[in-house]
Amino acid sequence: MAHAGMLDVAELPEQIERWRGGRNIDRARRLASYCEPLTESFGESWTRLRILDAGYPRPEAQVPLGNDRRVEFRLDLGYTERRLAVEYDGLEFHANRPDRRHDEDRRTRIREFYGWTVLAVGRGEILGNSLAFERAMGELLGLEPKILRRTW
Repeated sequence: MAHAGMLDVAELPEQIERWRGGRNIDRARRLASYCEPLTESFGESWTRLRILDAGYPRPEAQVPLGNDRRVEFRLDLGYTERRLAVEYDGLEFHANRPDRRHDEDRRTRIREFYGWTVLAVGRGEILGNSLAFERAMGELLGLEPKILRRTW
């Protein structure tokens, strides 16, 4: 909704405070802080939620890679200072062989030309109960996840 311009993220805190004292208000505040209008898919949102639930720093959304003349790539989520990207591969654009080949060629260029590490994930890694994604992110970030079990 935020990406489509259906709500103004800057207004969320004020709107939530109208319900101060209500049930689950702390959860509403936390979730509002997770809102990211640059996100382009549900999968990217789910991935960011897993990262934040694990206690990791908030990644940037739609990180541009390129030069002064043009942007060659946009990364779903990334940590610019660490040159670490997380890409969510949804079924719509990443399921068939040519799509997967394109993804691998793209990621090879991102690794070799730009020097970034790319962690590609899909529905199975993000929507399941396993904490393998959080552990993989922790290894790349040099941090321990602060979550012991999946709560959603």
